[in-house]
Amino acid sequence: GSYSRGFFYNENEFVIFDERDPWIHHDDPDSFLKTGLLPPHATTFKVEDSQRAGVWIDGHFERIVGPGNYALWNRLKSVKVEVWDIDSPLFEHSSLDVILNKRENLQGSVYDFLEKVNIKIGKKALLFENGNYKKTLDSGEYAFWKDGKKNDLFHLDLRVMNMEVSGQEIMTLDK
Repeated sequence: GSYSRGFFYNENEFVIFDERDPWIHHDDPDSFLKTGLLPPHATTFKVEDSQRAGVWIDGHFERIVGPGNYALWNRLKSVKVEVWDIDSPLFEHSSLDVILNKRENLQGSVYDFLEKVNIKIGKKALLFENGNYKKTLDSGEYAFWKDGKKNDLFHLDLRVMNMEVSGQEIMTLDK
């Protein structure tokens, strides 16, 4: 079968793409996507400045992308795109462990966008966004957007401690 597509980008340029690589690469992606030349088996999406997007290919998490226009072939592989607002610094997702454990690839790492925080057993953390209390986080693994709103995390140790203070005799009448 044929795994490549060719398009006349303009009167002087004919572009050939390999559909086996789901990512459509072009020197000027914004202009290319505006031409409307891509066939229906291409998924296109735009990520705004206040957003980030997660891309899943064939059911596997691929990467997080920042602001810009993107296009992926979806004829040979299934493509799913989730666009996330970064207005809240805390990133919550049902597949957070999969996203955070994605190894670095040539296009970068999830850690270019996210900061991973572990809250140990027996501790909690108070989350403040721009100085305002938002929520209490239990022990576990969390992720925060690196370029989102400013946040502060205050860790609390909830373990029971015993302390013996010496030199604290009880005063009685006979002393």
